[in-house]
Amino acid sequence: AIASDLVTLLFFGTRPCMWLPVTYSLPPATYLPLALFGILLGILAWFYQYCLINIHCWYGKITWLPRNRRAIIPLLLVVPIG
Repeated sequence: AIASDLVTLLFFGTRPCMWLPVTYSLPPATYLPLALFGILLGILAWFYQYCLINIHCWYGKITWLPRNRRAIIPLLLVVPIG
């Protein structure tokens, strides 16, 4: 979104159609919670990547479920989150 706004402003010379001017900045008291939130999101992203890379090992351990029905596992995992 930021890149498209920049392209519209620099190359076309107009403001974007949904221009929302920023009228305030974040107070310094919010910097620490934002930094902690960013670290938490980074850890969760690393865990997500780890799970995606090693999913074939977990599928190999599921021998009781037929191979053509293993696609139900991601669906069952996503339903509680969604």
